[in-house]
Amino acid sequence: MFGNLIAQDSTETNSEPQKHEWHHHGAPFWHELKQLNLTDAQKQQVKQIMQSNRQNMRSIEKDMLTARKDIATALFANPNDEAALRTKAAAISNAVSAQIMNHAQLLSQISKILTPDQQQKLNQLHQEHLTHMQQMIDKLSQPSES
Repeated sequence: MFGNLIAQDSTETNSEPQKHEWHHHGAPFWHELKQLNLTDAQKQQVKQIMQSNRQNMRSIEKDMLTARKDIATALFANPNDEAALRTKAAAISNAVSAQIMNHAQLLSQISKILTPDQQQKLNQLHQEHLTHMQQMIDKLSQPSES
């Protein structure tokens, strides 16, 4: 959900001072957060929250990628080994659960620094996101055209 919501690219070799940059890595919450017009102080707080959780997020992402790699390997090694595939799928499920719980903690921390108006806007944006998701579900529920 959050990915690396806010990050400074520490791998950049440019000698110019690094700017605070907002990054999006597949995080639906990112689009909503960006639309809240955070103050500079709030941006700094979000940055600190994300930096303090960076190692945990990297560990979860590593576990996720490892689990996905393991199931891809198992799938191509023996697509008929249902027990092995189920075991590998369970590892992915565990990684997703860890990611969801981490995102919930981050959302809780970030929500505490928002003003009531920003929280209301965040809720509105979230509802719009849910509506869009439902539209996609509805579309996929339609009979496919052959």
